[in-house]
Amino acid sequence: AEMQKMVVEEAPIAYLHTRGRVTTYNAYTQTVAYVSVRNVGQVDFSLYKMPVSDFLRAYDSWDYWDRYQGRSENLVRSWSVDTKVPLDERVIYGTQLSEAENGRLEPGIYYLETSVPSGAVYPEVGTYHPPEPGKHILVVSRYNLTVKKGTEGVLVWATNLNSGDVVPGLPIAVRLKTGSPTDGATDKDGVFFAADFSTTDRWTPVFAFAGNAETPDESFAVATNEWGGGISAWDFDL
Repeated sequence: AEMQKMVVEEAPIAYLHTRGRVTTYNAYTQTVAYVSVRNVGQVDFSLYKMPVSDFLRAYDSWDYWDRYQGRSENLVRSWSVDTKVPLDERVIYGTQLSEAENGRLEPGIYYLETSVPSGAVYPEVGTYHPPEPGKHILVVSRYNLTVKKGTEGVLVWATNLNSGDVVPGLPIAVRLKTGSPTDGATDKDGVFFAADFSTTDRWTPVFAFAGNAETPDESFAVATNEWGGGISAWDFDL
């Protein structure tokens, strides 16, 4: 009898490219998301405003983040990208997150979710289910905040992402996930030091917010002392 070769097509994918759960984005530039797709004809995108309370809970709670979904009242926009590429080929698509003519998102915290409708999976792949949804938190700001925590307090340094200049007079609130913040403003060097804010637990993240965290405007920014990729003590074997 003649042997027949069974052809098994590749599983469908729609992978949202990120650099972790949270990424900061420059509000002076276009904000673009990228997805790698294979054997799907459409990827749906939903962009939401993310309340500060949700951000703080999702930051380091895997269970909360795993179950998290955007709320309809916080929806900014939903749209779809057609991704009809040849069978089994993998292609990266980029999509602009803002509908504004300049492609820029306003400062704030956003939640982005991607999904693939069941009817968009290529029929040739058989019984594969649609890929798992992608999800990501975006912090969009005109300013960069550098946060350092020590035994004597917390230091925050603010600079402009467009010019690189320091930002004096910027309202700052230093806080933990819970509890009351320590408020102040940056000095002429763009520095705010919360001398009365200290924690002996080196593993507890400290957050610094610029501007009004609940209703973000042009002065909004957020950072934590844990954001130190490439410059942390571990990178220098310390």
